Amino acid sequence: MPLIAVCPSVMSAAAQENVARFAASGGMTLVTPAIPDMDYDFNPVSVISDALGGLTMSKAPKKSVRTIVNGKRLYQLGNEYRLDGLAESAVKLAYDEKFGHATGAVIRVGGGEVRVLLGTWILRTFSQIEMLEDQLEAVGARPRVESSNRNVWLAVLKEDGGQRRILFIMNLYSSPQSTRDKAYVDGLAVDVGTVSLAAMEVKAISI
Repeated sequence: MPLIAVCPSVMSAAAQENVARFAASGGMTLVTPAIPDMDYDFNPVSVISDALGGLTMSKAPKKSVRTIVNGKRLYQLGNEYRLDGLAESAVKLAYDEKFGHATGAVIRVGGGEVRVLLGTWILRTFSQIEMLEDQLEAVGARPRVESSNRNVWLAVLKEDGGQRRILFIMNLYSSPQSTRDKAYVDGLAVDVGTVSLAAMEVKAISI
């Protein structure tokens, strides 16, 4: 099971140590959209940075609207920061297409691997979602739900901590939506079928 560390620029020392320890013990980790360098009292804490060989981030002097991630061009990812101190052994994962500075990297930490991906999300294209799905798959994450309509939101929750699960299907738009959905329960696919949603409607289905 991978660790997805959604990191702002602040994170407690204990949490940073947990992330570093998980990677060093052989875990696959995704750190995004920043490398934390302070705790919640704004004191300097560099545990994750130290684990990544001194990798830090700084304000990019210039930026463009185009970022290359794993060989694919993305628009409006909003990279205002760049990676500094990238080791020769690291693999550059993402960079600003116009100015060339690195915004993502793959780094070996002990027996594990850490993928760092900087970015200020301005979600305007589905290609950004596809990029994030690629990175999640690369660290070993597996889908819990699938939808034929990316405008529809899905979430699976356990009911009262028991074995039954509830699939929430959400249409946050002011127009009707239709979707064919699938959920994964204990590794098995459950075909929910086609679901129609009115504007701003949420449906709950026991699976």
